[in-house]
Amino acid sequence: MSRLPATANSAPVSGHIREIDGMRAIAVLAVLLFHADVRGFSGGYFGVDVFFVISGFVITRKTLQELEAGQFSLFEFYRRRVRRILPAVIVVLFATTIFVHQWLMPVDYKKYAETLKSVLILNSNRQIARETNYFSPETAFLPLSHLWSLAIEEQFYLVFPIAVYFMNTKRRLFIFLGAISVLSVISMTLSSAETSAPYFSTLNRVVQLALGGLCAIIASDKLRYELRINQKKVLTTLAFIGLLLLMPFYSSAQAVPSLMSLIPVGLTCIFLLFPRMNAVVAVLSWKPIQIIGRASFSIYLVHQPILALSKTVIYGTPYSIPTATEKSIMVSGCLLLGIVSWRVIEEPMRRLRGKSEIVLVIALLASAVSLYVYANRVINQEGYPSRIPASAAETFRRRDIAMASAEVKVLRDCAYETSLVDLSGSKDNTEFQRCTNTYGPPILVTGDSHAEDLFNALSINLPERFVLGVYRHSDSHSEFADELSKTIITSKPNIKVIFFTLEASTWIDNDVIQINQLKIDTKVILDSAILIQKHEKFVWLGPQIEPRIDLYGFNPLVGIVRELNTVQMSEQLSSQVDRILKRLAKKSAVAYLSKMQIVKFDYRKDFDVPEGFTYGDRTHWSTVGEKVFGKRIIDDPQIQELLK
Repeated sequence: MSRLPATANSAPVSGHIREIDGMRAIAVLAVLLFHADVRGFSGGYFGVDVFFVISGFVITRKTLQELEAGQFSLFEFYRRRVRRILPAVIVVLFATTIFVHQWLMPVDYKKYAETLKSVLILNSNRQIARETNYFSPETAFLPLSHLWSLAIEEQFYLVFPIAVYFMNTKRRLFIFLGAISVLSVISMTLSSAETSAPYFSTLNRVVQLALGGLCAIIASDKLRYELRINQKKVLTTLAFIGLLLLMPFYSSAQAVPSLMSLIPVGLTCIFLLFPRMNAVVAVLSWKPIQIIGRASFSIYLVHQPILALSKTVIYGTPYSIPTATEKSIMVSGCLLLGIVSWRVIEEPMRRLRGKSEIVLVIALLASAVSLYVYANRVINQEGYPSRIPASAAETFRRRDIAMASAEVKVLRDCAYETSLVDLSGSKDNTEFQRCTNTYGPPILVTGDSHAEDLFNALSINLPERFVLGVYRHSDSHSEFADELSKTIITSKPNIKVIFFTLEASTWIDNDVIQINQLKIDTKVILDSAILIQKHEKFVWLGPQIEPRIDLYGFNPLVGIVRELNTVQMSEQLSSQVDRILKRLAKKSAVAYLSKMQIVKFDYRKDFDVPEGFTYGDRTHWSTVGEKVFGKRIIDDPQIQELLK
């Protein structure tokens, strides 16, 4: 490849290309809005892919300029990286550690310290891959989880200048970048998508940086493209629009590097290679966009600590649902603090020379060593449990009791679990007959794990009644209902009443009710219920409230915070499912009672009662809850009528 000037219609190699700063702004906004759970940005994670391509392009472009001028230096390359990266990173790590010490529980503090160590030795991508599932809700509460990308970028730039030094021509560098691109693509196609580990793999990600470098090499030559200038501009415009349109349609299913994930990478390459339309240039050159683009690195650095620690303080659990106002405040805070960091830390530090630069490097190295030593101390001290106030001991005791009771089966004489097979042989079952003779025909509780809650509730509150539990464990709800109807019809057991109940979250995905699936499942269940009603008294007892409050989220370092927003959202969704089920049951003439209306759960009064927490996990009652809510159920006049 010849050494020729940059292509027409782009800035000189040594200057800024404003559109690239604009693309950086788009990329960082996509990532920020994705991590802030803003609707319409489910694919925003690929903003990191765009960053990698742009980074590879810009660094290679600068390196080519120095090669052609005979000025390339390994020392200068690493010197620029240190000035560009370390000051802002060290400040963010120090500030984050201060707040983490104040607010994180010991277990989480220890995990943070382990990640902090890995960040300092450029190994955070591997450490985070080992310790987390990047796509689980818990990851949103890790203040440094985003720095896996910085580790990959710096790993690449440790090797890249050495390759340039020994190859020192465009052609050789082109072959080198092309070869690692091919290896990277092969690696990503062979990677398993069952875990998030391939998401953090350096080998899977290096293609994005390498392709950016290849684009810089190609763009530096006067290559004879067959496309006309207007066609090129149309192509880059379509690539830009395509990137924007991918954000609401991509999801975590496409996040792990694969051929599908190369689509935004390819679109970014097209944007970098060809001239841009004036309208696109004007949009990306808009001053606010330019400021965000120039500050994109600092914004990216601060955004995850701000989001993670804000959620920790406000909610204390991964299953929070921030309001639109709260999301807006957090996003604005990330942008504002990122821009301040860029103006106050990043830019001034990049301009230091002479003795000031030497002092800066010494200070950075000393700070990095101090942080590493402190991280080791936090790990050795198990996260400093002494920070937890003694007054929190009783709360933790009550919490642990509630959580342990979530799996407890409240069994007693003539209150036990059985199977459909055993139920079909009830007439020959001596235990079944003994309990029937002693307490009367059984109350059969059936359904999913919420049926287990109801079974325990009735077992506790109806000590003189025969209670049976038959639960779905592997079949779908509709298949289980079908099997239940066949068992009842063929065996005709003597049953007082059948209470059937299911959790509302069966049909809720990402806070959206899956109406079509709900109707499909409900039709089969109601058809089965109609058949059962011909032989036994059957009642569909609707869903219960699922507060979605993680008891592990209780944090006395920030106050015992209750997630009212989460409860309200869960209540709204469960109520909608309840109303739909009730309407469909009425059309089919199947008896239906709203458990929510019977229990009348009031979060402020009912979640934490004198006896303890009424929920053992985010959706299931504790033993205390089964006692409290079970009493309300059996006291309901409609239920009493059924139990006569």
